[in-house]
Amino acid sequence: MDLDRDHRVYSQKGLAQNQLKLGHNCLCFVYQH
Repeated sequence: MDLDRDHRVYSQKGLAQNQLKLGHNCLCFVYQH
């Protein structure tokens, strides 16, 4: 998964649902590393 790419996509869309999903993915990424 390319979190940086996904972050840009979600930012461009500006959809709350995608932003929440991104936040969840970032938390998972932090905990895994």
